[in-house]
Amino acid sequence: MEALIIPALGTSAVLAATVLVLVWDRRCRRHVAALADLSPRILVTGTRGKSSTVRLLHAVLRAADRAPWGRVTGTVAEELAPTGATEPVVRTGQHSVLELFATVRRARAAGARSLVVECMAVNPELIALTQRGIIAAGVALVTNARADHLEDQGLTPAAIAVSNAAVAEGARVVVTAEHDPEVLATLRAGIGGYGAACVTVHGDWLPAAVRARVPDEHPDNVAAVLAVAALLGIHADTALEAMGSGSHEPLARDPVTDRITVGTTTHTFVNLGSINDPESTRTALDALDPRNTHESPGASSRTGARRPFRIAIVHSRWDRPLRSIEFAAFLERREFDRVLLTGAAYRPMRRILHQQGFARREVRPLRTWSAITAGALVRRLRRLRPTGPDVLVVQMANVESTTAVRIERALARRRSRPDQVHP
Repeated sequence: MEALIIPALGTSAVLAATVLVLVWDRRCRRHVAALADLSPRILVTGTRGKSSTVRLLHAVLRAADRAPWGRVTGTVAEELAPTGATEPVVRTGQHSVLELFATVRRARAAGARSLVVECMAVNPELIALTQRGIIAAGVALVTNARADHLEDQGLTPAAIAVSNAAVAEGARVVVTAEHDPEVLATLRAGIGGYGAACVTVHGDWLPAAVRARVPDEHPDNVAAVLAVAALLGIHADTALEAMGSGSHEPLARDPVTDRITVGTTTHTFVNLGSINDPESTRTALDALDPRNTHESPGASSRTGARRPFRIAIVHSRWDRPLRSIEFAAFLERREFDRVLLTGAAYRPMRRILHQQGFARREVRPLRTWSAITAGALVRRLRRLRPTGPDVLVVQMANVESTTAVRIERALARRRSRPDQVHP
């Protein structure tokens, strides 16, 4: 009996493997055919500014009548149709670069003639796979190399530049807005190793008149998009005019702000959005409150404004422990009066904050609730005993933080209600 079963199982396995190979071959052929109908194809990677750059490129290609299909995976995962409409990406299970096969399929079905995609991968092997095996872009763009995704890309910006250089495999040219001379030299060497040309741009090189035409976009992103437009034969005036009409990342222009008053104290909640590295967070904080950080709460600054009592809510991700530690080392006692921590990295972050000069009572956990109300959040903040009539609460989160999402939903429910919460 066993002698009959074993050959039967072997035959079934061979048949199943053969069917899988044939199905995969058919899908690959369809994918290659779809790519042939999409030209140019542009792949954007880097640390900061990827999603905004993809949106700008999509707007420029639309203005040039290239019927582009775009994909971003920043604050939200969306696809951008040739009409300019945005379509949310429905994702089930673990996120994967294999999602891009469906993106190419949808682009072809929608009648798109060009493609611009944000690279989902951060691991250098997966970046190379995305470029070589899925998108096969002729033009690639590396926005910059910052200290983020340390677990996957390396512990220094130079190491991260080496990882991002993998996007050059098979590309003709790579545009980058990286500024740091050492990091740029490493990036250029990596790109050259793949046989691609490297075009370097800088936002500061743009004339004032050009920057004035796109005042709400980062100059580096504008410069990079103009360089790509020139490579594609699109006039700079067409590109600049189009950039002002493109879609925008949520929270990209102004952080969401909520104010809740309890008695004589006003709590101002600000969500900085999806933050990934200390340098970008520093820029966001300076734009939010440029007043002297050395002053005590309630004191008047040189501008005559009173400095609010500052509370930072820092959300850590279990899969990004090095990022969490990096942010804890970034926070300074002179700038924040209290820190609330959420997520799996609470203990190491608390230890580092104590080394930064925060007392034990000044660093507290913010427990995760299945549901939270704005009133309950304010009551939790009042237990920190803030001084002065104004309290500034700054959320530093990433898109994967469950607690951050719950807090935002609670505040969103308050936005259509009176601005008074009973303690």
